[in-house]
Amino acid sequence: MTSGQILYLLPYCLSAGISLGILVYSWRHRRAKGMLAYSLYIGFQLLAILAFIFELITPSLEIKLLWDKLQWLLEGTFILLAFFTFAFQFTNTRLKRPDLFWSVVAGIPIIFSLLVATDTFHHLVYLKPHLSVPAPFAELKYSYSTIVYLFTGYIYAATVYGFIFLIKEALKKKNRQRWRIIVIAVGFFTPVIFSIFATLNITLGPQRDITPFTFALGNLIVIWGLFRFGAFEFVPVAREQIIENLADPVLVIDLDDQVIDVNPAALIFLEKDISEVLGLKINRVFNPWDELGSLVRDGKEHKREVPIQTQEDTIFLDVNISRIYSQQMNPIGRIIVIHDITRTKTLETSYRILSNELDQRVKERTEELIKSEERYRTLFNDSPIPQLEQDFSQIKPEIDALVKAHGSALQAYLLERPELITNLLKRVHITDANEAAVRWYAVKNKEALQTTLSRIIEPRHYAHFIQDLLSLIKNKTFFENSVERLDKNNNKLFLVLSGKVSPGQEKTWKQIIVSILDITKLKQAELDLAAAYDTTLEGWARALELKDKETEGHSRRVIESTVSLAKSLGCTAQALADIRRGAILHDIGKMAIPDNILKKNGPLTDKERKIIEGHPQVAYDLLKDIPHLKNALEIPYNHHEKWDGSGYPRGLKGAEIPLAARIFALIDVWDALSHDRPYRAAWAKEEVIAYIRSESGKHFDPQITEIFLELLQQGEI
Repeated sequence: MTSGQILYLLPYCLSAGISLGILVYSWRHRRAKGMLAYSLYIGFQLLAILAFIFELITPSLEIKLLWDKLQWLLEGTFILLAFFTFAFQFTNTRLKRPDLFWSVVAGIPIIFSLLVATDTFHHLVYLKPHLSVPAPFAELKYSYSTIVYLFTGYIYAATVYGFIFLIKEALKKKNRQRWRIIVIAVGFFTPVIFSIFATLNITLGPQRDITPFTFALGNLIVIWGLFRFGAFEFVPVAREQIIENLADPVLVIDLDDQVIDVNPAALIFLEKDISEVLGLKINRVFNPWDELGSLVRDGKEHKREVPIQTQEDTIFLDVNISRIYSQQMNPIGRIIVIHDITRTKTLETSYRILSNELDQRVKERTEELIKSEERYRTLFNDSPIPQLEQDFSQIKPEIDALVKAHGSALQAYLLERPELITNLLKRVHITDANEAAVRWYAVKNKEALQTTLSRIIEPRHYAHFIQDLLSLIKNKTFFENSVERLDKNNNKLFLVLSGKVSPGQEKTWKQIIVSILDITKLKQAELDLAAAYDTTLEGWARALELKDKETEGHSRRVIESTVSLAKSLGCTAQALADIRRGAILHDIGKMAIPDNILKKNGPLTDKERKIIEGHPQVAYDLLKDIPHLKNALEIPYNHHEKWDGSGYPRGLKGAEIPLAARIFALIDVWDALSHDRPYRAAWAKEEVIAYIRSESGKHFDPQITEIFLELLQQGEI
């Protein structure tokens, strides 16, 4: 090949190189809206440019015809289909009759492609093909047939339609989005404008055909429009799984407070179509709910409960507004997440009202009973609360002797001697019962209840009786304890048993009024409220796992292991519940870390590491105002602290670190090293154990480490 031929080919090769570079760039952003289709569009254009170059340098007429046919196939079919696919995806357009549209758009190019492929037999496309031999390459020449002109006109018409469609969509948008779509439309239309010269055999320079150059020029314009107006900035990892399928409404706004993204749940919540939301100012979208609009107007981050008055009722919303940052850590907008907490607020209100009513009723009844015996008898019999009058006088001397003999060890002493409890119960008599007690115990009359406690307290409930007895000993004149019982149908009941020694009977316990308060409905409401909180926490943890596929399953395992280790350390039931919630939320602060940092394969910069190490503080700020999670905060806030004080975020040392966080820190490392990660295989069990031993007294609490290793050896973890 001569130097003249090389120089002639150089601009075409440069055009191919530009298109290749744009293809690589767009492919890296293929998760952005419409970018996969655009990558295919550029890929087909690149193939068309290469086919043109090979057709140019091929000396044979037959081979030139093959390359020319490939160009028709790419430019007339694949490039056109990729263009429309991108246009519809990028503008969120849903066709009313997609089957009809794609049949027309794809059908005509397919028929023409078949005619091109079979031209050898009918010669309806290539009329009088021959070689012209101008320097520096032989050029393929043929006359355009009627079919070629018709198909060329179809391509122009389809492209013009696509251009008009994009311009119409742009006019629906505001400012930033409008100009982005206009620039993209111009980029797509640029090759069409210049191809008219090639169709009319008009040359604008020494090169035979400028189409490859216009492909590269058009792509540069399109990619500039996408980059200049931020099309790649809002590209969350696993968006389809996290945002699209999220039950809570989610809206994304840019720096001008215009809505640029919205999930289906938000459209349902707003009762609007997507065309009534995208591109509009957020204040117009939230109209007439000025309470929501006022949170957005100041441009700050917020987490607040907002009451909204509707035509029928008042709803309560938990509104979370957070900033979104680009990969260069520049603010590019905000994300608004709205969670309907009306049911939770209703449960809380009902619980508070019911609790206050019960407290008031018990207080009023107790005060009235003390005033006078006659008044007491009337109230005792008419009280809606089941009440029993009990005589402990026969066992009072023995109880005093047991207290003197065993002191603080009395509870353990009684628990080990059920026969002693049976004997005590046989000597405690029920001397009276009100009508509410008769109905509650389902007996014929109160005489049926005038028996000993051994007849109504079963051995499985002895521990409750011991607890009541110890409370009475401690408080001198009263006791109150919450217990669980089963009714005759084995349904669980939640009761509050309270006893009050009548005035003047403090030394003998001759008369103790025992009230049975059934709080099953109240407790169930409380359990429903706790379940609602726990379900929300598990949803957050699941969303975080979907965001970070590298740790999928990690949360579930560390929750189970942390609770097991905490049980072995003697934590109470309430403490275990708080530890479980804290383990679920241990990495909730990572939701604020940009994906490009969280999923970075290479080493972190100092700035990036500082952002990572800030996630415990983010978790604390996020959860500190939720009363239900006050005690659960110990793990999310402190699980990166180390025994020797070298951890973060506060550099706590030794016992300054909350027990729950010390437990979780060990389990977290054990699980991480024991399971595969994309960047390394799981360690052998012996290696992990050796590492944990080496970190005892440095990273981990030495005492907890020894107990953990014992449980591990016994197979309990």
